[in-house]
Amino acid sequence: RHVPRHYMWRADYFGQEYSIETKETHFVSLPDAEELERVKMGGEVGRRLADDAPRLLQEYRDSSAPTLNLTMTVLSCAPRAFEIKNFLSPIEVEHILDLTTSMKLSRSLT
Repeated sequence: RHVPRHYMWRADYFGQEYSIETKETHFVSLPDAEELERVKMGGEVGRRLADDAPRLLQEYRDSSAPTLNLTMTVLSCAPRAFEIKNFLSPIEVEHILDLTTSMKLSRSLT
């Protein structure tokens, strides 16, 4: 089995909480399609950012705070399931919903 690419948070008991601080703040406006396509096509995706480096598409993010504080709560230990309230901004939710309406989905045959 491959080593996980991302940190695997422990889930020792129901209701266990973690406080997380990230510089990846919420989007408050949506970048235009050209900028999103540049990121989607791998322009800057996957790069590791130094702590003092600007975030991707920073001009579209919440500038009122330099960091975003989140609380992650364990809902299930096996399989691991977590709740992260306020994980997405309203504009991010709207963007995801817009993406789903343009997909060509069909019933799985397996």
